[in-house]
Amino acid sequence: MSALSHPHHRSGFTIVELLIVIVVIGILAVLAIGAFSRAQDQARAASVQSDLKASAKQLEKTNTETGAYPATAAGLPASPNTTYQYAYDSAANTYCLTGENGNQMFTISSSERAPKQGGCFGHNAGGPTVITNLATRPSFEVAGGVNAYNATYGFPSGGAYAGTSFVRATRTNTTGQGGPWWDAAFVQPGRTYRLTLHARSNVTSPRDVSIEWMSGSFSIISVSPVQASVPMTSNWTRISGTATAPAGANWMRVTVYTNGPGTTSDYVDVDGVIITEGTNTYNYADGSTAGWTWGGTAHASTSSGMAQ
Repeated sequence: MSALSHPHHRSGFTIVELLIVIVVIGILAVLAIGAFSRAQDQARAASVQSDLKASAKQLEKTNTETGAYPATAAGLPASPNTTYQYAYDSAANTYCLTGENGNQMFTISSSERAPKQGGCFGHNAGGPTVITNLATRPSFEVAGGVNAYNATYGFPSGGAYAGTSFVRATRTNTTGQGGPWWDAAFVQPGRTYRLTLHARSNVTSPRDVSIEWMSGSFSIISVSPVQASVPMTSNWTRISGTATAPAGANWMRVTVYTNGPGTTSDYVDVDGVIITEGTNTYNYADGSTAGWTWGGTAHASTSSGMAQ
């Protein structure tokens, strides 16, 4: 009797079947990862929008209680992964707040109190906060708005620190105080401001730079020295300092005076004025700087943009 033959039994998958299984698993994984990613994005978006709404309530409360929005985003409610960029214009008393959480970016402002996707002007993802130059005549391109004490003044062009023009004040006395002054910025009482300007002179007589805090009727409330006895040269010198606006102050008047003896041919030039809220020092910029915009009339208003 011939030996019985037994059929062969398969004990595994073919290569084609394995490939099909791998493809199916891959598709399912992609779908699962996509769903998880979308769920994460939705959670981040919900979180940052909730933070912005809570922050807007706090900002409005501060504005109601003090008559102005805060200068910074310090103390605003935020989830652990939410970061803020904040822009405040004290002259107009407006703000714009950008919140980021991962790849989700939303904004809220004094004029748009419902969160919307995107960022405020100058707020790039992970980028710097915009700042406002409160100086209403930052580079004296527009004639006017300047006065002088014991001096005459004009607006020469050529060789300016910023733009094309600057203010030049020439002494009319040989002893005592004298120099240019101008109403430089609208301010809020109790807030600290950084004044930075650039000056040069045809003589080395030192200059005193001060802030006169003015009431709404332009009466002097008090005076804050910014820098005293600053030595002058024929090159532009940066002069900077901070001061806090006293109660009742509405305007910042800047004076650049000499107190020593001199002649009626002595002059001082002033240009490139930047006034910001807080104590940080920034390089000069205005609405003509790339990425900046004027808050009103060009060269005769505040301006905002990214710190230079």
